[in-house]
Amino acid sequence: MFGNLWDCSADPVVSLRFVGSDVLMEEVSRPDNTWIFVKAFFPDSVQPLQCCVLAEDVVEDDRGTRPLEIPQFLKYCTVASIMTNREQNAKDFGINRDYLIALACVLSDLKNAASPNPEVDSFGPFQLTKSDWAEFLNKGNNKNEYSEIDRLNPLLQIDAAAQSTFDATRAISQALTRANADDGLYVPNSIDLFLVHMLGTEVGVDCLKEDQEGRGTKAVSDIVTAKGGDIAALKKRYPRFLAVEGATTIDQVQAIIEREFDAALERAFNLIKEHTPEDLPKVAGTGPSPWFAVAQQELARGVAEPDPRIVDYFRSINFNGATPRTHWCGAFTGFCLKQSGNAQAENSVPSGAAQAARWKGWGQQLPTHATDIPPGAIVVLSPQAPGTSGHVGFFVRANVNSVTLLGGNQDDRVKEATFKRNQVVYVGWLKVEGTGSGGGAGRINLSIVPADRRNIAQMIIDAFKAEGFGLIQQVAALANAIRESSLIPDKRNTTEREDSVGLFQLNMKGGQGEGIPLADLLDPRKNTALIIKQAKKVPAFAAATTIEEAVALFVRKIEITGNQAEEIIIRTNTAKKLLAGLI
Repeated sequence: MFGNLWDCSADPVVSLRFVGSDVLMEEVSRPDNTWIFVKAFFPDSVQPLQCCVLAEDVVEDDRGTRPLEIPQFLKYCTVASIMTNREQNAKDFGINRDYLIALACVLSDLKNAASPNPEVDSFGPFQLTKSDWAEFLNKGNNKNEYSEIDRLNPLLQIDAAAQSTFDATRAISQALTRANADDGLYVPNSIDLFLVHMLGTEVGVDCLKEDQEGRGTKAVSDIVTAKGGDIAALKKRYPRFLAVEGATTIDQVQAIIEREFDAALERAFNLIKEHTPEDLPKVAGTGPSPWFAVAQQELARGVAEPDPRIVDYFRSINFNGATPRTHWCGAFTGFCLKQSGNAQAENSVPSGAAQAARWKGWGQQLPTHATDIPPGAIVVLSPQAPGTSGHVGFFVRANVNSVTLLGGNQDDRVKEATFKRNQVVYVGWLKVEGTGSGGGAGRINLSIVPADRRNIAQMIIDAFKAEGFGLIQQVAALANAIRESSLIPDKRNTTEREDSVGLFQLNMKGGQGEGIPLADLLDPRKNTALIIKQAKKVPAFAAATTIEEAVALFVRKIEITGNQAEEIIIRTNTAKKLLAGLI
């Protein structure tokens, strides 16, 4: 807009602020054709200014209906899942990028638009309502990092979806894990997660408990009503799942969800493969894995209960409390790695390996519906029977609808068994060595840096390496410097609120350059030393094991930029070019 923001509660009205550029506003009311009461959102504050404007000074904003930029959306789903797992220390409740993408496919067909039902105020790829967004803002420190209008930003919707998925995963696991379960926490699948997403935590968990107890024929509407919910409103928001013929019982609704997510998870993988293939992990090594060879040997032995060989499986992972009722799929998996003759494999066995859920974070995560999963990859499934928490085994083969695993405790023996593909919650492969540590400047691809600035790039790499930061940390720092200053040491950006100087654009007005002599900020080595000092205050940065994680932490905690979601994507792309062929 171009004009004044007014305080209409005064008599006469008083001008609060003159605006000579675009300011995003949300209409609150329109009492007449002259005035519009609005919430005005400014980039220097997450809290809106409540005011009124002259109708003639504003124009309708059409940004909300622009098509979703698919590559950008997919990349930020990767970042958001990594960062949510990192920030929540999600050892047992980690979330999956593939599910986030599939969820957006199911909810909006990956469209950045309003609900087709005018009675529902949902919007964007995750169809978030104002109430959904308010709930997100009220968690943790979110009110200081996001504004009300950010609900219309499709990338920031991913942050909210990642948070709610983590919360749902934890709630389901805690509620459905049986007391004294010897195989660990309940591992939810996409059907469980979406049921809770759709119905809310309390109702969704109650439905899952009923199903766990064999009462899946109970009507969903009865459970919603018993909890004081509004089934009519839910049907308006989720008509494909609740307002169609044959969508009455828990079992029936779950069957609809299953069909939708079978297609959506396959689509998620195909979208990544088409638009961001560089985000598909590179599998380390070729041919059969040594631990898979051990599993095949155990299969040939014909191990089945009550063979004492099963006790050896538990001993290999230092588990001494096994009973005849203890599920042994996790122990078998750990035994195969321990007997593989590969030190990296032996050391990769997680603590608590007897529990299927503890294998969710093993190795390098692969897409659950990938078409090129290597034999021997570790696959974690959601519970296969009442009273269990999950299952783990080695990948053998798969098609669109099913996956075959070689594992222990499959029909009480070591055997190959086939499961529904939508029961897969995690696929892991052994990480490529050297991803998160060591590394030297000579391995980084500096061909994307102009020749006359490669000495500056080398200086940044060497400075971070000298302080003990690994390869991906060096690259993350360099990618940020490229974005901030194009590696021009004397670059300076001065505005009303900013006076940013040097390689990392340290702000002398309230930022990391405040109180620092201008000459020091213009000195590339001193500018870099200042950002290293800040990086040392963020232990998670040094511990990052993926380039996405390292760049996101640099943007959010070290450089602290504006438009962080977009900047993370841009800088991650640069970092991957610098790492071309290395990870």
